[in-house]
Amino acid sequence: MKLIKIIGKTLLFVLSLVLAVVLTLLFLLLLSYLQQKILIPKQHLYWIMKSPYSFLFLFFEVELIAIMGYFLSKDMKAAWHYLQNKLERVLPHWKRWRNGSLIVVNVVLLYFLFIHVSVLTEEGIIDHSALNPQGTFYPYESLSAIDTGIQGEKKISFTFQGEFYYKVTLENGSVLNLADMGESATEEDFRFVLSRLDKRLLDLGIPKTASTDNLSYLYETLDPIYVEAIEEMLTRTE
Repeated sequence: MKLIKIIGKTLLFVLSLVLAVVLTLLFLLLLSYLQQKILIPKQHLYWIMKSPYSFLFLFFEVELIAIMGYFLSKDMKAAWHYLQNKLERVLPHWKRWRNGSLIVVNVVLLYFLFIHVSVLTEEGIIDHSALNPQGTFYPYESLSAIDTGIQGEKKISFTFQGEFYYKVTLENGSVLNLADMGESATEEDFRFVLSRLDKRLLDLGIPKTASTDNLSYLYETLDPIYVEAIEEMLTRTE
């Protein structure tokens, strides 16, 4: 009987994970659709969800896993009620503002995830933020620096080891990683679009710092055609 219970709990846990992943994917597809309809102009090269805000979807995924677990697992439901009772003793009015607080937190995080995007057009970059939802346009001529390479040893950042980055400094001093998660206006991979843009930026005289260190990491995760496009950007000087 114990073995059956363990197997049953394991299956429920796996099921909750699968459902959470599926729902998260559907959520991201809907979010991307709304972003393109509301924030992205029809004439654009590609657009990105800016980090670290793009990682906020993980909060909603964890939240979905917890909800799935609550409805599918008696143990998790019991643990939740136990936690509520403990909190009620420490914070007598906790239950009164619990639901409202959860709604506010979710709405704020969803807004941050939705609005923090940047759009690359033929003329420049449109940068959206929470305090500037309508976006500010920065012509490519106004960029002050380019920094590109492959992330080496893991540091405290949102760039992972072996990940390609292409950071530009805007006129206001903020830095954008144009290799962040995003989507091209066509089916063409963003790396090819970025490679052509890199040539344009150099023609405009934008100072560029590039390093081919850690290029070997890319061969472990990407097809050679994409590695060649990245290597071309890292070695291009004019």
